[in-house]
Amino acid sequence: MKRVVVGITGASGSIYGVRIVKALLEGLCRVDLIITKAGMAVLREEVPASTYEWLLEPRQNLALHPNENLFSDIASGSAMFHALVIAPCSMDTISAIATGRSENLVERVADVAIKERRQLLVIPRETPLSTIHLRNMLTIAEA
Repeated sequence: MKRVVVGITGASGSIYGVRIVKALLEGLCRVDLIITKAGMAVLREEVPASTYEWLLEPRQNLALHPNENLFSDIASGSAMFHALVIAPCSMDTISAIATGRSENLVERVADVAIKERRQLLVIPRETPLSTIHLRNMLTIAEA
């Protein structure tokens, strides 16, 4: 069974994160979910509660991790997850990943994914993109 970490950050398009979690669970993956504070606020604004509330309920193969918990097992390189998907990924999170900042669990898991050469998929949702945004995304792609 593949283990995939999913992060939902504060960019528009939180339904993508919800649908990715659902698809992964249907595909019999274990999902470790992190929803940032801003991610939860956007989720509540954009998506009906009936669409996302199941994410917050305990269930087999789905673990919810507080973004502030840097002691979570997925914050370590020894945690054997296959991939990290951040959907949607805010430009703040992209900037943090590009500069190696690890101030919260999403950022730390991205740092682990890069240093351990695991799959990292970021789905940015903010436009228009500035030169800085593009450079940060290029930095991540090159890592």
